[in-house]
Amino acid sequence: MWVGAGGHGQVRSAGEEAWLGKEAPADPLIDMQDDTEMSTLSILEHPTAALTGPPTGNALVEAANLAVAQVQQEKALVESGEKRRSYRSLKLAMKAAKDGDQIVLLRGIHNMAGQSVDVDKRVIIRGEGRLREASLDQRANSPSFRITRTCVIQNIELDMSGFREGVLVTGPSTVKPLIEHCTIRCSGDDAVNVKLKAAPTFRNCELIGRKCGIKVMGDARGEYIDCKINTCQEQGVRVHDSARPTFRRCHINGNLEEGVVVMDQGHAELAECHIRDNKGPGIDLSESGSVTMHGCWVKDNVGGIFLWDMSKAIMQKVHLNGGQSHALLADSDSRPRLRNCVVEGVIQATEVGWGGIRNSGNELYELEDPTVLPAEEGCFKFEADKYTRKQ
Repeated sequence: MWVGAGGHGQVRSAGEEAWLGKEAPADPLIDMQDDTEMSTLSILEHPTAALTGPPTGNALVEAANLAVAQVQQEKALVESGEKRRSYRSLKLAMKAAKDGDQIVLLRGIHNMAGQSVDVDKRVIIRGEGRLREASLDQRANSPSFRITRTCVIQNIELDMSGFREGVLVTGPSTVKPLIEHCTIRCSGDDAVNVKLKAAPTFRNCELIGRKCGIKVMGDARGEYIDCKINTCQEQGVRVHDSARPTFRRCHINGNLEEGVVVMDQGHAELAECHIRDNKGPGIDLSESGSVTMHGCWVKDNVGGIFLWDMSKAIMQKVHLNGGQSHALLADSDSRPRLRNCVVEGVIQATEVGWGGIRNSGNELYELEDPTVLPAEEGCFKFEADKYTRKQ
């Protein structure tokens, strides 16, 4: 990697040792010095220190002197900027980096050795070649990336196993990282968590989580553009607290529970998004949660849009059906507002709710075969939890 601002560095692949949880093999000619490598370099700089007896000829001394000269030459090239620095792991590279530096992950599998990478510097981290040619393998119970500073992460595949999220973005509103052309997969928890007031931009990413694809909490913001949030075993998107994320042209498909859930005082804005083939409602709103939708398709889920409590939904030019269940369910004090929408299927709403559905250029179509509310199975099944509910 680098030393000065604007420098370049690279992280070598762990190669065949990646499955053993090891870093890339050591190479004293190109590795940057750290505490674990000082002993190797000290032997090269003082060749007689490695000998138990006196040298047996000039050949040994000449070979050692040549090795020292090679190390010094490599060091001079790195310091002059003519050659990139090389590191055995991303964590070592990040530790040495400074604001404005670039870190390149070379093609291959990189093992993170169970350690989180704290991205607390204004750097660019990108994978070499095409997507999935540079892959990060992580086995840990802590986030692979803990991002607390504006940065750029590009063209990386992250495959994580563990009981924490794959990527955590947290901090004040000045934390605005850009993550693009990445695949983030977590087999034990959420793919991405966004907390506090952070406002990241995810562009053209694929997010797959054992729980949620992306969970936005606190007062977090951010934009999620051209992303695929698929095959999560819980919700694709979950919005908590007072978070206000924006999703543009995203595909939220094939998740085992709801596509999008908004609760508390959260608000989600969706523009030209496709929410399809989820095993629960496409969108589920509760408490004071709200959603604004424009030009979206919510189709072939187990329920279209369900509103509970005092939730609100403002929809314009939305194409909606309920799949195996109701297209639109507006309960109690919820407030749906539809304009120029196409709704295919059963609508169940209070009289107040109907006031925002009738007219306004909406097209309402009844199905030949009526649908019913979902059975208590799958994501609709009630399971008593003594840790979160009163019995």
